[in-house]
Amino acid sequence: MSNARIPTTLAGAGWLTAPVLQGVLGALQRCGGTARVAGGAVRNALLGVAVKDVDIATDLTPDDVFDCCRKAGLKAVPTGVEHGTVTIVAGSGTDASAFEVTTLRIDVETHGRHADVAFTDDWEADASRRDFTLNALYCDASGTLFDPLNGYADLAARRVRFVGDADQRIREDYLRILRFFRIHAQYGAGALDADGLAACARNADGMSRLSSERIRQEFMRLLAAPLVLDVLGEMDAAGVLSEVVPVPGNVSRVARMSELEAASGREPDALLRLAALALRGERDVNHLRRRFVLTNRETGRLERLAATRRPAVAGAGAGQLKRLLYDEGEESYTDIVLFEASGAPGGAENLSAALALPREWPVPVFALKGRDVIAKGVPAGAEVGAILKALKQEWEASGFAMREEVLRARLDELARRGD
Repeated sequence: MSNARIPTTLAGAGWLTAPVLQGVLGALQRCGGTARVAGGAVRNALLGVAVKDVDIATDLTPDDVFDCCRKAGLKAVPTGVEHGTVTIVAGSGTDASAFEVTTLRIDVETHGRHADVAFTDDWEADASRRDFTLNALYCDASGTLFDPLNGYADLAARRVRFVGDADQRIREDYLRILRFFRIHAQYGAGALDADGLAACARNADGMSRLSSERIRQEFMRLLAAPLVLDVLGEMDAAGVLSEVVPVPGNVSRVARMSELEAASGREPDALLRLAALALRGERDVNHLRRRFVLTNRETGRLERLAATRRPAVAGAGAGQLKRLLYDEGEESYTDIVLFEASGAPGGAENLSAALALPREWPVPVFALKGRDVIAKGVPAGAEVGAILKALKQEWEASGFAMREEVLRARLDELARRGD
């Protein structure tokens, strides 16, 4: 994250001046309300980070928003009316966009993961119920900032600070503990906010109330973030990491994985980093699958990493690496090379050569099929499979170097032997 001075206005920003967004903001304004872009979109835009999702806050009630959309010819979807949220769909075809429009709110009662709310027209009250000051920023259609809690100063300092009392914010939603660490890992700089860190440590056991789906969403994003190593160490020291990961975490192995990814020019891979952190053997796969609601594909990747029935990569010769690539396929092969290297002091000595192998050695295809055996007069059945297996074993044992004509000559010999 660059430490360059961030702007004080978003005037002229391409995402903000897009006709579809300006149309929605203008429609809400014409209905007598105030509408501002809120939270993450403003934060990201000020930091020069791509804006993906745009949320809008307004002092109009949900009923007023529906009425406004009807007058403006916009589609309104009641995605969370009880919490004040209406999704407005504007534009058409490839230009169609959806915006969550939420009425300004105050919390009436909180339950550790969601809140009962009341609507308000007080912008500062709405800001005061948000999680962090750098997320309590708004801008209007012209790009003028509205900063009721001095969040801009924290954003400029790359400081993630809870709004108001940190313990209260956390007890409103314990996921904010993970968000504190994740947002610092993505956007922060320097030491974590001391008050916030202490509050996370005091309330860590409340994370047991969170669903695995919500934990996965934040933790996997954290693992791929730029400052993940600093943050994991703090989480471990604060007793938070043990509430997230079902086995003892190995932060130093994540550090080695990060170094290996950088050295090989690869983007951060959250699942590989999770494996480096918490995968010790085949029994851990199910623990991680349940804890992080892993997909079948993700579970399969971990299962192949945890398998013990293969030769180690460290010190493997070219022939062994080719065999591993042939057996596993490129993705799994690369996963295995990086994972095993992250667990070895200093990483695998032949890492560069091992990672280059898929580019330099196209995986060969065994040239013979069952029909080739049958064409030699071998009756269809078990004998065909046995001959193919024997020939393939010879081909593999040769380092995949046995030419097709040699294989066919050997097929002739085996077929005659069966006559």
